[in-house]
Amino acid sequence: LEFRRVLFRSKVDVKTPDGTCDAVLYKPAGQGPWPGVIMLTDIMGSRPAFYGMAARMADYGFVVLLPNIYYRSGRQPLFDHVPNSQDPNDRPKLLEFGTHLTVQAQCNDGGAYVDFLASQADVKGKIGVVGYCLTGPTSVYTAAMRPDKVGVGATFHGVKLATEAADSPHTFLPKIKAVMYFGHATNDQTCPADMIAKLEAEMKKIGTKGESVIYAAEHGFAVTGSRRYDEAASEKHWSVLTKLYKENL
Repeated sequence: LEFRRVLFRSKVDVKTPDGTCDAVLYKPAGQGPWPGVIMLTDIMGSRPAFYGMAARMADYGFVVLLPNIYYRSGRQPLFDHVPNSQDPNDRPKLLEFGTHLTVQAQCNDGGAYVDFLASQADVKGKIGVVGYCLTGPTSVYTAAMRPDKVGVGATFHGVKLATEAADSPHTFLPKIKAVMYFGHATNDQTCPADMIAKLEAEMKKIGTKGESVIYAAEHGFAVTGSRRYDEAASEKHWSVLTKLYKENL
């Protein structure tokens, strides 16, 4: 994969039905317009690891929006240090932040993120969205909320993608026109084998475009700095994701 220098990084505010989301917008070097991508963080939220990941995506030739998924709890920074979901002091705060991410909230946010990115003068074509861990479902809801604007929806080690709830992410698949890619971790208790099977059965039933793939790696494999980061699996995720975006946005 070829890298280019990121030319532009700016702080932006995205208006949502529930308030104002602070975010960071990355643009590649050179002359646009470019396809747009929404990158949604894992449970630990916006932090240097994801700033680097968003910049890397922009280097590949995309305008990237990195929202503060916890904006209902405050603007960034929400911690005076890099949070750790395993830390007994950080974890309760992160879980409390997450309680505000109801299905309706995720739908509201996803639609607003797409509309904001699509409105940028140097963004062309359809929008891509990718969610990690906690925001795997958000990626699905986003694709369902803006079916005519989202070209690719992806999740990596996404959690609870097919539950018994009436508003489970997999129940939104019939509304989606985008190519969907689900990159699962091996033996992941947040999305175990029976849940993956349920998701795949729904994809097959309604003819969802895309794939559901299990990576030989643990939950968190794709995220730089994760305690279960797996370089080989993460690099595969980058190759798959950029290929999907370049072919469908």
